[in-house]
Amino acid sequence: MGGESPHQREFLQNLFIQGRNRAFRDHPVTQTAFAAATSVVPIDRIFRYGSKVVTFYKGYRNTRNARTLYEIGDGVRRAKATQMLWRRSIQVVDNAGNTFSVPIKNLRSPMKSVIDVSTPRNLARWQNVKELVKARNAPPIYVTPGSRGVSVKDIILKY
Repeated sequence: MGGESPHQREFLQNLFIQGRNRAFRDHPVTQTAFAAATSVVPIDRIFRYGSKVVTFYKGYRNTRNARTLYEIGDGVRRAKATQMLWRRSIQVVDNAGNTFSVPIKNLRSPMKSVIDVSTPRNLARWQNVKELVKARNAPPIYVTPGSRGVSVKDIILKY
């Protein structure tokens, strides 16, 4: 345990929280999976000792961008293309020039809620950006801390 993807952890959390069967929730395997899925730090080993779930931690996880919201200054198309390719995070640059990774769900677009691809020029621009993101050659997007605007998942393409 501990090598799960964020999607698997989210699935296990939802499975445990939404579980209606007490026997399922109290089962040792389920409790162990829940302990791994909700752990704040990477887990080296998990095992049961009697009725308790015991864990050994490797070290602390970087939670720098876990809850911080950012407004996109430049790169809405890159962010939307990244989200459409089912990637969970994107490289960003802040005001100080620091480059780091931010979850897509933490990005907001204050100026653009629609990406226009109705003209051949705009469609070609969109397809170019999408290919760059797919090949992982797109430059980082520019962001500032803030919560104004719409979420990247709510940005629509206008054909």
